[in-house]
Amino acid sequence: LKSKATSEELMVYGYHGSTDQSARNTEIAAMNQTISNKKIPTVLAGDFNADYSEFSSNLSDLTRIAEGRAFDKPTHLGWDSANNTKIDHILYSTDSFDARSFFVLDQKFGGTVLSDHCALLAELEIK
Repeated sequence: LKSKATSEELMVYGYHGSTDQSARNTEIAAMNQTISNKKIPTVLAGDFNADYSEFSSNLSDLTRIAEGRAFDKPTHLGWDSANNTKIDHILYSTDSFDARSFFVLDQKFGGTVLSDHCALLAELEIK
C-alpha cells in the first residue's frame, strides 16, 4: 500500500498456514525473506494454524499485536464452538507502528455461526 499524502509504502501480508508443521516452517521462512527484502513497515495477519510460540522466533522484527495483552478468548472454536485454540494472529513492525487496541470478535451473530474462526480486530498507528 502507498499513502497518497506521504508516499510512504507499507505491506499488508495475509497468510493461511499449512497444517503440516514442516510445510508451515517453509512458508514462514519464505514470508520472512519477503518481509526482510522489502524493508518497509509491515502488518502480517492470518490463520497460522499454530500457536505463536511455534513460529515467533522465525519472523524477524515483527511483534504479535496481542503481546503484553491477554487474548480475551480463543480464535479458533470450530464449527461447533468446541475447539479452544489461538492460531490466528496479527503481527506488525514494532519500529513503524504503535499498537492501540486488539480484540478477538465473536464467532456468532445472533444464532448464526459466521466461521470456524473468530475475526481479529486491531488498531495500529503509524509512528
